[in-house]
Amino acid sequence: MAKKRGKRRDRGKRRSDRHEKRQKYHSGGGEWSQLSIPDGVTVWKPKAGRHTIAIIPYKVGANNPNADEGDEYFELSYPSYRRLGTDQKNYVAIGPHLGVPDPVEEYAAQLRKKGADWDDIKQYVGQKRQIMLIFDYDDPDEGVQLYEASYKTFGEKIDEEIANADEDEDHILNPDDPEAGAILRVVFKDEDIGQKKPWTKCSSIKYKQRPNGFEHEELLDH
Repeated sequence: MAKKRGKRRDRGKRRSDRHEKRQKYHSGGGEWSQLSIPDGVTVWKPKAGRHTIAIIPYKVGANNPNADEGDEYFELSYPSYRRLGTDQKNYVAIGPHLGVPDPVEEYAAQLRKKGADWDDIKQYVGQKRQIMLIFDYDDPDEGVQLYEASYKTFGEKIDEEIANADEDEDHILNPDDPEAGAILRVVFKDEDIGQKKPWTKCSSIKYKQRPNGFEHEELLDH
């Protein structure tokens, strides 16, 4: 039984179907030039090896495609164009994200009509990215950290675990629940993808049920 906790903070609504939109969103197909990181926020950059973490929920604002504004949720998914233009910067794909005309998306469509090869088109196709808030038990002094990565780096593995969980395994279905949830033991491995740096990708997750809630309640009002 979960312990009784203090005064409930101003949390958003936690919906029973909270995973469905995200899984549908990702069923199709690092660098910070496309994002503005607030001062004082530390970025979590896991290296190959085992990490013990908690996923921290937040109250959703506008433009999260997988949750309604005001909900309590654990991630923000968004499409990004990688290494565009002569400066090779990354940009949020505003068309797929906001449902508005997108010049990059339109240019990709023109290339398809002309019969261009995929190698000439792929950089103009938005790639799925995710943002989460992480508490690293191995580095607790950093508090809540921001994690941003390709969906296939970490989020895809979480969705696999959710899809295979039983109905009574709420600590897997809702690992970010601050009143229960789970401690995650996550293993990342380096994968050679033919570039200078390897792709550090999650290979496995083990969930330790957390019946007494998240220990650092003061960090939930981030």
